[in-house]
Amino acid sequence: MKGKHYFIVFLMSAAGAAVAVSYCNSKHTTATK
Repeated sequence: MKGKHYFIVFLMSAAGAAVAVSYCNSKHTTATK
């Protein structure tokens, strides 16, 4: 049960990081264009 909880937390943080990176990338590309 504990391992699953940590896995979910890791998944959430990874998803959040991916969203933040993609958001920053899109913002950067639009700014340069």
